Amino acid sequence: MPRLRFLPNQPVILKLENPEGDYDFDLQVGRYRTQDGREFQLPRPAVIVLNELAPAPGEEIGICLYRGKRGQQDGWAIWLTAQSEKARAQAEDEPQELTEVLQASIDQARSRKPTKEAVTPIRRKPAVKQDDQPRLFDRGTGTYGPAPLADPALRPAALRKTPYGQMLRAIVRTVESVLKAEGLQLGDGPKQDLISTVYIDAAKRQGVGYDFTTEAK
Repeated sequence: MPRLRFLPNQPVILKLENPEGDYDFDLQVGRYRTQDGREFQLPRPAVIVLNELAPAPGEEIGICLYRGKRGQQDGWAIWLTAQSEKARAQAEDEPQELTEVLQASIDQARSRKPTKEAVTPIRRKPAVKQDDQPRLFDRGTGTYGPAPLADPALRPAALRKTPYGQMLRAIVRTVESVLKAEGLQLGDGPKQDLISTVYIDAAKRQGVGYDFTTEAK
């Protein structure tokens, strides 16, 4: 693999494959590879300058070994090229532009009033026209003749009134007994909800009316 050498006061423009490179602590040098397949080494002072610049992989940089007059110490300069500086500036501006566009979209959405959806009309069944005059074999309705007597078997049974306290105590005991048999523990809130549900269901199923004026002793 070709090796890249840095001649004094001659800048070299390159793109690093991996800016971190491999550092040899024994020799105090860093080894790097360019994207076009060349390898080179940098001494520790140059490695420090490169790390401070922190270029990205493939970002174009310049490296130069500066040599002064006799007796002066050599120095390393590493910098971003104009192309890389421009690319970084554009990359820093893009998130800000995206944020502004997003905020503008949010503000526009908030300013819009919600449109009312069209209400679907309720379709009603047409009323069935009924004849005013009774027919020969129609049952009486009371208007033109006596109303038919209701079948005793179809008459609703008389509502049986149970004292309120008696029914409530019976439901509470039943609920607590079932929970204990099933090994379930409920808090006061859930238990009250369950008792209320059973209480209402019992009233609907059994046709029970509650007498609030008398209490079973």
